[in-house]
Amino acid sequence: MTRRKISSTIRDEIRDLIGVEFMPGDKIPSENELCVRFDASRTTIREALRALRSMGILEVRQGIGTFVCENPGVVEDPFGWKFIDNDIFIPAMWETSMLLEPQLAAWTALRATETELEEIESINDELKANVEEYRRSGSLDAMNEVFRLDGEFHTAIAKYSGNVVLYNFYTSYVNIINSQLEPSSTLSAMDSIIKYHPLLLEAMKNRNEEKARQIMYNHDLEISKTNM
Repeated sequence: MTRRKISSTIRDEIRDLIGVEFMPGDKIPSENELCVRFDASRTTIREALRALRSMGILEVRQGIGTFVCENPGVVEDPFGWKFIDNDIFIPAMWETSMLLEPQLAAWTALRATETELEEIESINDELKANVEEYRRSGSLDAMNEVFRLDGEFHTAIAKYSGNVVLYNFYTSYVNIINSQLEPSSTLSAMDSIIKYHPLLLEAMKNRNEEKARQIMYNHDLEISKTNM
């Protein structure tokens, strides 16, 4: 068997261990340990690991080791969105949000557990506290936290929608949005966040999918009008 074939086999064997032995965020064994485990040369192991990194399954943290990505297999920009001019990308982004997020919210209203809804609410409580802190003090740290937590709030809704395909798409989508927008873009959204997030949480807690869908659509529509 050629070295390339062996490295491909080992690559597949390591990939099959993701979610079984190695969970997202876990550090995997060192190259030496993998050489022993798979009875292979270091060169072969390195080829297998390189392939897994290119697939968005593993990532290297300098000076620490190799880890399973938080969202294995989700590469940073699979659709080349970073290369689209912002004048074209931003309007298209909001159209995509208005198409996708209302349905994710509806599914979350139907499928999320009570614990998962509590997690979403906890994120929103922290988000609200940072909005209030920014309005009180003008803190840049608070503004940055609002930007981060708003993305986390919407990503949690996508996660608990129960649709893993759309969740993986959405995480990649949000990563690109966050890289294209400045945290200051959140300033125009703060009123909408305070207005719609509690209504959305209430609808999801009441398992009212149609109301959750409409509230999310209205939220996205309102923000899009201030950002396009």
